[in-house]
Amino acid sequence: ARDGVSEKDIAARCGVSVPQLRRWRAQFPEMDEALRQEKERMREQNKTFISRERKKELKEQVMLRLRQRFLPVPGEFNVLWATDKNEVWFASTQNKMIDLFMEEFLKTFELHLEQLTPYTLAASMLDEESLIRLDQLEATQFAPLA
Repeated sequence: ARDGVSEKDIAARCGVSVPQLRRWRAQFPEMDEALRQEKERMREQNKTFISRERKKELKEQVMLRLRQRFLPVPGEFNVLWATDKNEVWFASTQNKMIDLFMEEFLKTFELHLEQLTPYTLAASMLDEESLIRLDQLEATQFAPLA
């Protein structure tokens, strides 16, 4: 209970389940504080319910305040398309971004991309005999697995 009001009552007044209220509190302590302040205002005005629109408005205000605290993450990715070599270089280590780029490239140009892995890069640079030796190598563990 908080300020004499149970978590169940708070969840009911907010129109959410108790687990959802707990997730909100864990993810957005600022939202919890904003809801508490709103409840105080409502109590002063003898109201008992926060409307869905007001909760949405509070959430947007909190999110704007939170966004002002953090520097933006650049949404820029470098791409190089060497048409003479039939190569497209996309600079990202994020699998989701790579998949998204490959999907958009296919939609836009109707061309399939093959991801360049260390093995495929080696295969493109080695002769047949060296590639056979590469295939016979076993992986080495450089650090103990945790």
